Amino acid sequence: MHSRHPIATRLVGSAIVSIPLLAFGAGAASAEPGPVTPPKGMPMVVDNVLQPSNPDFWNPAAEGTRVLTPLEDGDQVACSAGFTPPVSCSKLNMSDLSMPQRVLEHVDIPTLGGPIRVWIDVPRWGDGSTGELGEHLVSNFG
Repeated sequence: MHSRHPIATRLVGSAIVSIPLLAFGAGAASAEPGPVTPPKGMPMVVDNVLQPSNPDFWNPAAEGTRVLTPLEDGDQVACSAGFTPPVSCSKLNMSDLSMPQRVLEHVDIPTLGGPIRVWIDVPRWGDGSTGELGEHLVSNFG
């Protein structure tokens, strides 16, 4: 037996299928938003800074931003978001905002487990703050 109104039958069938989907979709839309991803290249303060005193500094498997130049109280490191490894980093002194942001330069150092990217405050390179480690890098990799 054929229905007299095939279009009406199709519309009712579509509505029966669509109502649960709409209800499910409305529930998903009301969920809490996820974390906001910063735009690629935007400077973001990093909290995983490794210094040479940390045993993981030379471990290529350890995640972290390796900074050879010493960090003082109030210093924070900001790197460009969205790049692994970061393509630019700088040092900020959050306890004295009158001090300028200092751009850090990087060098990729080969190791047995793969290269590691080390960030250096180049103007401070010769002030003795990097100690014998700086001399070691220059004599072996320079």
